[in-house]
Amino acid sequence: WLRPRHDLSAFYFTSAYEGECRCLAGHHHLIHTITSHQLSEERAHTQVILQQVKDAVPGLPHPPVLKQPVSLTGDKGTLVQSYLLEFCNSLSVLASVYAAVNWALTEIHHVFSCSGSGVIDLHCKVLELALQEWEQREGLGTSFTAEVQKHVFADVVVEDPQRMGEVFLGVCDEVRRGVTEQHMDVKEQDAAQMRGWVNILQLVTQRHHMIITCSECETLMRTYRLQLGCLD
Repeated sequence: WLRPRHDLSAFYFTSAYEGECRCLAGHHHLIHTITSHQLSEERAHTQVILQQVKDAVPGLPHPPVLKQPVSLTGDKGTLVQSYLLEFCNSLSVLASVYAAVNWALTEIHHVFSCSGSGVIDLHCKVLELALQEWEQREGLGTSFTAEVQKHVFADVVVEDPQRMGEVFLGVCDEVRRGVTEQHMDVKEQDAAQMRGWVNILQLVTQRHHMIITCSECETLMRTYRLQLGCLD
């Protein structure tokens, strides 16, 4: 929405232009808050990994150059300043934030028909609510029991690449022992090793899908509770 929206029914265009400026500032504040949080979380996770590994290991993040921070978007960019060779894979969620705000604005606009400056004011309100929801969000899985939080949402094993590497090496050793005991040929050895790799990847992927599903169920449960509160 970088192109300003005009209210042709207004006597002056300044009110609509000021509203667009508020929308742009709200959008910047929302994205900046999310990117700052994601970058700090990724930076802390990378630091924990690098403390466990002394030498460079393929597949693990490269240690950033902690000398001079860089900013690719100027002095007042959306992203906070980062370092060279520092990557944050979770920043891909920003596209979903933009799509979610637009979808919410479209749905609310269908319910409350408005035009001109009303759409701009509604857009500003949606951005304010999005920022409020982000700042007041609860931890993932807090609505579930302590046992479910421990076995599903705890940052153990799968979240630790070093431990997952040890598990993977253990699976490879078991495959080699099975190959040696059964006297397999080269093709069967390759197939057995590939099955071990696939099992590890399926374990990580299925846990990720389980967390997403539980998160969606948690969101639906909160929505239903709000609807029941409105009926009361």
